[in-house]
Amino acid sequence: VFSGSLRCEAHVFFRKLVDVEVAVSADGRLVKKSASNGSAPVHNTDSFEDDEKVSAQDLIDFTPVHRCCQIFNVLGAKEEFDVFYRQQRKDQCDLVIEPPAKMNSLKHYVDYLDEIIGFFVVEDHIIITEPTLATSSHKDQLWENALKTIVHTMNTRFGGCPDVEMMLRMKKVILLFALTMKSYGYGIAPLYSLLQNFRDQYNEILMSEYCAQFERDLDKDNYTPIVVENEEQFKAVIKEFPFYKRSMEQEPFPRKFPYSRFVVSAYSKAKLYLQGCLKFMEHLQLTNSEMDDTVRRYHSCLFRFFWFSTYELQVCECVIISLVR
Repeated sequence: VFSGSLRCEAHVFFRKLVDVEVAVSADGRLVKKSASNGSAPVHNTDSFEDDEKVSAQDLIDFTPVHRCCQIFNVLGAKEEFDVFYRQQRKDQCDLVIEPPAKMNSLKHYVDYLDEIIGFFVVEDHIIITEPTLATSSHKDQLWENALKTIVHTMNTRFGGCPDVEMMLRMKKVILLFALTMKSYGYGIAPLYSLLQNFRDQYNEILMSEYCAQFERDLDKDNYTPIVVENEEQFKAVIKEFPFYKRSMEQEPFPRKFPYSRFVVSAYSKAKLYLQGCLKFMEHLQLTNSEMDDTVRRYHSCLFRFFWFSTYELQVCECVIISLVR
């Protein structure tokens, strides 16, 4: 009864967050991205202001719970009622965290997490208003069991997703779920570990896609140096691939670059690949050093899958240095 009413409201609020382009500020606040690629605090919009003002007691009538506590207290059986309540909530929690048989779309995962949010928001309110009815240890035990099931569900049901865009959306859903639960004081470290595992899977899929593109570009390459006839063509190549000998600027036209068109293409695609890797790592509580090391590790993995010459490895090292800095 408790979770059902609150879940409906949680669903509306959570769906708003999923459908809106949001980011996480340095102080941990959610911010809404504006159309000009800037960021504005989420709570500046009317809809989110309304949601922030709504609390559990505004959505659910907790009077029956408080009345039962008073009645059983008068009867001298308060402890029995406390034990009964906790067992009932444990059974309800087991039902809530049990994943549905059908989870083949993002909406199914959002609905699943909505149910869990509703349950624990109610539990958080009860522990504040009736501290003997729901204790901190009881709440922590419920959340610990729920976390194990959530992580297992995400790994088994979503872990094999082959779509990088879907993985980015799922990362956003899990991150918003984690931040919501964190705002109520629940520990979320396993959720970040889950996202970091998804990060490696995301990278493998992204890597295979870009390796296929490298293969196609290499098949089309004529293995001849790029030749430009005028200054405009020269600047166009430099813009795509800013790696050249300074003495070339003094050479007469036609000028010849010491690499083929494939090198320029490899530079652009390697840059996009690493930017894609960085995109998934945003807001995963990684230090700059950890992000730098991870990017370099992904770079090494990419070239183990697709072998480049020494010169081309130097090219992509330049990409990594420019991105990391």
